[in-house]
Amino acid sequence: MLMKIIVEKYQRLDRRNKSGLILSLLGVVAWSSALVIIYFFGMIFKQPPQINIIHFLVVPISLIFISMILNFFELNKRWNANPNRLTAFLTNLHGIWGLYVGLQINKDYNGYVVLFLFSFGLLFIKNSFGFWATMVFALTHLAMAVFMLIALNIDIGTDEYIFFTFFVLYGTSSAFINELNRRRSLHLKSVIAQRKHGYEQLEKILYPHQIAQIAAGAIVETTLPIEQGYGCCVMLEVVDSAKIKHELAQEFIREIFRLFSLQLRDS
Repeated sequence: MLMKIIVEKYQRLDRRNKSGLILSLLGVVAWSSALVIIYFFGMIFKQPPQINIIHFLVVPISLIFISMILNFFELNKRWNANPNRLTAFLTNLHGIWGLYVGLQINKDYNGYVVLFLFSFGLLFIKNSFGFWATMVFALTHLAMAVFMLIALNIDIGTDEYIFFTFFVLYGTSSAFINELNRRRSLHLKSVIAQRKHGYEQLEKILYPHQIAQIAAGAIVETTLPIEQGYGCCVMLEVVDSAKIKHELAQEFIREIFRLFSLQLRDS
């Protein structure tokens, strides 16, 4: 019963709130992946990480829970707030917190952990963001990493230098790829809009079944019924019918057409 209520509530949600709810659940995947990577580096360097429960469990679960509540109950409508911006804000909080705790894992491989978190964060950048939006995200991430390294008094070692190097390569290449995808997306939208306009105009002169066949790849000629047969064309014209002012004129003319049609049908 409860599951049915939840499903019905989800189906009534706004599209943007549905997206926010899904992104909230992806936080579980992100933090689980981060823990796997941390333990993986721990095995490689033979230095088990010191996992803080508050850092890797309490705070992430709290952020996920808050995001789910905001989107599921559509609380953004009460505050007249854009759900996309709320989701982006909470997603950025995950990134900032991940950067903060990742730098404190172990001085020998914290840079590798941060590199993984940065790479994972780029997955949430939409292709339509383009070059500059992606670069702003990447530069902001780097600036926060440098600030936290200084604030936490962490020595910059080989892994941090590797992070900085890969940041430049991965961040810049992602920005160029996203810009190409953005332009391709805009072009595709333009083509779809033109095609939609063309079909809307064709609907004025063709039948619906013809439009459907043409959309599927048929040509106009094949959508028309073509076969040999016999036909006739009968024209009946009432001269100056619009000028006849008699109150029964239109009814009289319609009756003539009706009787004429019956005569044709029965002959």
